[in-house]
Amino acid sequence: MAIKSGIRNVDRFAQQREAQDAGLNGDGKRKITMDNSKTFRTEVCCDNDNYNDTPTVVEFTIEEATAAEIIRLAAIVKANDLYKVEKFDYRARYFRHDPEEDPEDAKLAGEENEFRTEADVLNVGDREFWFSAYIKHTDIRILSEQQRIDDLVRHFASEGEATS
Repeated sequence: MAIKSGIRNVDRFAQQREAQDAGLNGDGKRKITMDNSKTFRTEVCCDNDNYNDTPTVVEFTIEEATAAEIIRLAAIVKANDLYKVEKFDYRARYFRHDPEEDPEDAKLAGEENEFRTEADVLNVGDREFWFSAYIKHTDIRILSEQQRIDDLVRHFASEGEATS
C-alpha cells in the first residue's frame, strides 16, 4: 500500500510541475502574474476648469482577472441598456508631474507629486472603461482617459497565445 501511495504522490507532483511549466495554477487556471498585466498611463481630465492644482497623468495596471471583470461588467451594461457601472477601485495613481516624462520635477515634488484621492472608482461602459476619483477634501472630480475594452481583449488574447 505504501508503494502505491508513493506512486500517486509522485504522479500528483509531476502533474503539478507540468501545470506550472504550462503557466497554470494547481486548479488548472492560468497564473496571474505581472507578466499577465497591462499598465496604462493617460492624461487626466478634470470637471472644473477653474481649479489649477490638478494631476496631469494617471497610471493604473490591469491584470487578467480585472480585464475579465471589466468584460463581464461591460456585458451587463450592454444587456441592461445602461450608460455605465461603477465599482470602488483604488489602483489608479494620479500624479502632478509624470515620473517617466518629467522625472526631475517628480522627484523635486517628492510625496506631494502623488495626489491623495477619495471615492476612487472603476467606470465601465459598454465599449470603454476609465477611472475617476475626487481630489481629497474637495469636490473636484478627476478622470482618466477612456480606454477601449476591445484593445484590452486583444492585449490579453495575444498574451495568451504567446504563452501557449
